[in-house]
Amino acid sequence: MNKRNLLNFVLLTFYLCACEKPSTSPKPSYPGKKIDIGGYQLHYILQNPSADNRPAVVMDAGLGGISLDWHLVQQALGTELTTLSYDRSGMGWSDAGPYPGNLEQNVLELHTLLDRLHLKKPILLVGHSSGALRVLAYARKYPDEIYGVVLVDPTVETNQAKVTQYLSESEQQAIERAGGVPTDPTKEELNAFRQQVASLDKMGKLKETLKQQEVGRSVRDFLPADLAKQYEEVSYAARSIYTLLDELEQTPTAVKQVYDHPFPMGKKPIVILSATQMQNFASDGPPAGIPTEIVPLIIKLKNRTQKELVSYSTHPASQQVIIENAGHYIQIDKVDEVAKGIKSILGL
Repeated sequence: MNKRNLLNFVLLTFYLCACEKPSTSPKPSYPGKKIDIGGYQLHYILQNPSADNRPAVVMDAGLGGISLDWHLVQQALGTELTTLSYDRSGMGWSDAGPYPGNLEQNVLELHTLLDRLHLKKPILLVGHSSGALRVLAYARKYPDEIYGVVLVDPTVETNQAKVTQYLSESEQQAIERAGGVPTDPTKEELNAFRQQVASLDKMGKLKETLKQQEVGRSVRDFLPADLAKQYEEVSYAARSIYTLLDELEQTPTAVKQVYDHPFPMGKKPIVILSATQMQNFASDGPPAGIPTEIVPLIIKLKNRTQKELVSYSTHPASQQVIIENAGHYIQIDKVDEVAKGIKSILGL
């Protein structure tokens, strides 16, 4: 697969659908609250802050994702637990930060947010997709603040060494015939896309163009009407797309920072939830831009590599759970399974 097709696949299939112009209403419209973390504000949704003494559950969305990605999970957990979802700087309703997309900056921002909210520690961290990188980086930097970790179809490094390790010779040949495992877009490709976004935004045609190229469903399609409208108004605004591109550009570096030097979590539990489908949602069609014949091989490679993360912990509850009939957004397709994974660590 050429990298241009991959760029289109990542940006259009996964995240880009509709983009609204900022509201001119003087009254802010967002589902949670904002708090200053040092010259700029982060948006967050905190539920049941006065719940019992169990660890608070803190949720980090994936590439291009926002706090509302976790709405269904927060609802499923009900009043039993304190739950927090938030928007990284530059995403959703949060202000832009000084270093968009930077792993270390994101970890620092989350730590500051938790301190400003006076959230009791240790916490249970939950990360979806590339949010898992931030969760693991946080656990490494602040190990005493972590009770446990749940990773929802986490981003992992599926390099040639993993291909050789986990796929048979015939499977490797099939991958090779199809052009290899999809690779990250280059900096030049991302810069070209930034220029396209800027041009379309200046002409007032960004929303229209992205809607024409919309493929599959969005998180907004699974939200109540009022939240779906808010989601659409903010998630795909030009500002959010620029942050998404910054995150995408820095993801390969973040992957190496997290996985090149594995760290032991000791007796702190870790649960990996792995999807069995490659598209965002089970109800979507096959993933665009990837030959159908190698999709099962890529899923196998991903899930085998994800299983390695269980070895970070010696806790008996640590495990990988394969979630059948689930797309990449397990927290949408199988809400109860994510809630179950969280509760399993907490002994509920």
